[in-house]
Amino acid sequence: MRKGTNIYKFILLRFLLAVALLLLSQVLFYFFNTRIFHIAGSAEAWGIVWGNVRFGVATMALVLMPFVVLYLLPFRYRWNAQFRRWTDVLLYYVPVIAVIAANTIDTVYYQFTYRRMTAEVFSYVGVGGKMSTLIPLFVSDYWYGFVTFGLEVALFCFLARRIRLATMDDHYFWRLSDLIISFVSLCLMVLMVRGGVQRHFLPLTDAARYCQAKNMSLVNNSGYNILRTIGAAEDDCLPTMDEACHQLPQHLPQHLPQHLPMAVQSDTLPYRNVMIIILESFSQEYMGCYNKELEQSFTPFLDSLSQYCRVYQGRSNGKESVEGVAAVLSGIPSLTDTPFILSTYGKTTDTLMSLPLLFQRHGFSTSFFHGSYRGVLGFDRFCQKMNVDAYYGLEEYMDSKQSKPSDFDNAWGIYDEPYLQYVARQIDTLRKPFFAALFTLSSHHPYGLPRDVKDAFPEGNHPLLRTVAYSDHALREFFATAKKKTWYDNTLFVITGDHPGQGLTPQYNDYDGWYNVPMLFFCPSDSVAFVSPRVMQQIDVMPTLCDMFHLQDTFPCLGVSALQRPDAGWQIVYGSGYHMLLSQDARDPSQHSVATISGTNVEGAERDVKRLRSILQYYYDMFYFVQKDSIPQR
Repeated sequence: MRKGTNIYKFILLRFLLAVALLLLSQVLFYFFNTRIFHIAGSAEAWGIVWGNVRFGVATMALVLMPFVVLYLLPFRYRWNAQFRRWTDVLLYYVPVIAVIAANTIDTVYYQFTYRRMTAEVFSYVGVGGKMSTLIPLFVSDYWYGFVTFGLEVALFCFLARRIRLATMDDHYFWRLSDLIISFVSLCLMVLMVRGGVQRHFLPLTDAARYCQAKNMSLVNNSGYNILRTIGAAEDDCLPTMDEACHQLPQHLPQHLPQHLPMAVQSDTLPYRNVMIIILESFSQEYMGCYNKELEQSFTPFLDSLSQYCRVYQGRSNGKESVEGVAAVLSGIPSLTDTPFILSTYGKTTDTLMSLPLLFQRHGFSTSFFHGSYRGVLGFDRFCQKMNVDAYYGLEEYMDSKQSKPSDFDNAWGIYDEPYLQYVARQIDTLRKPFFAALFTLSSHHPYGLPRDVKDAFPEGNHPLLRTVAYSDHALREFFATAKKKTWYDNTLFVITGDHPGQGLTPQYNDYDGWYNVPMLFFCPSDSVAFVSPRVMQQIDVMPTLCDMFHLQDTFPCLGVSALQRPDAGWQIVYGSGYHMLLSQDARDPSQHSVATISGTNVEGAERDVKRLRSILQYYYDMFYFVQKDSIPQR
């Protein structure tokens, strides 16, 4: 393209090129995540296209505002070659490439979280794994994302360099037409940054106007998500509650214990200890006990153990480990962009009502086991707030006499098999009765296994499945060791997942499949075993255990005890810009209804939407409660 002297044409072409590149990035995002999304028809497809244009224009208007403004001001510096060189690099190339980079990261990472990246990503700084090892592995495993990013950047730079201004030695200061065009252009830029003529700036939740809530990520882009959530309050994503919502009855504002004879507590219960095992990335999709038609189960041990368990239809309250641990142990789901553990509320409260704290008050010793570094995802600080007596991580394991350098996976921590044997030995040393929580880690990217066993497990059609089989084997060995211990027979084991791994079939790529995790209750000396159709979300674990152990405590609780409501359950999650409530029909538990709220956009039956609003209102009130440290005492 020849160099021109029309500065306004130059700005327009550069801007359109940036928008076109972002739209191309959005197409690639959909292409690499096609199995996750289900577009209802042509009407929704065209809605997604128009939504992408609107959000794409708003994104590039926002990041290129300094570039455009400097070129629109009618002064001589616009024609200076050195000014244009630095402006192009710092205010055009860098911002546009940064937006595309964020979108490319989500192109790969979305399959893990099912949520677009927001400014909360910065809360993970300093709480990750061994990044010097993880980054090269990530690049190697997801090379296609980096290749497409490189091609996009190369195409962008090639085309942008063809849109250039000629150098003018005899340039004017200004003309009246310059002032008029500059003023009109600036007004258009402001309009595009706002996303239209509406009263407020274009909200992220506006994406729900163009598609179903579950497909909002096809409309939003990662750059806009990050920019619009920088500096935003953590509860800004909660929908605005009107006066009618405040008048709704709060949904189970507190856990009310079952009124059972106190003598039952210690005399007739088959269990006196409790151990919660949270399995990394375990989904019902990989398990034969949940899928009788499954050609190959990757959890043969758990399948056999399930015959002696109370089996529920488990549901996670999020798609990240940091969300799952908080939901299981403290009964608090993460319903904002920032996970509760890493939120201001989670960091500022000194003492958090939780299972460890409740059991500690009843004379139990409490411990938490995770074979990774201290500081990873803030688990050690979270345990302090839950009053956990002892935290056992990678450092404690490496100090033990049985540790070997080969036990370390060179990424996150200790392989599951040696670490679970260490856990069994450490439980021997705990004061009885005990409450223990264990979080495994091997079934996580980069999906590494010890050299001596890496060929011993089936591969399946995803590398995660082989590590799931390995973790299941590690559980088998753990229980084989635990059987020889004096505490084994009277210990209640709760086995669940922090969140499911990738959904590999259409059945597990929708509202009612994205969050399916195992939920097994097992006690060797308890003869009660059944398979229940009841949906049991992670935040139900806390009230259920309190009822099973007859802890006569009352506390704020969003979850519902499976003993008090054995017929039907429900689940609440925060997706990519929307809140979702899945409800179960008590008359026919196989029937599930879904309601979603995204800003002012709602989907689902009016009754379910009202119930969801009520739960979100109480969640907001509970945040205020936690921030004030008003922990009720026995």
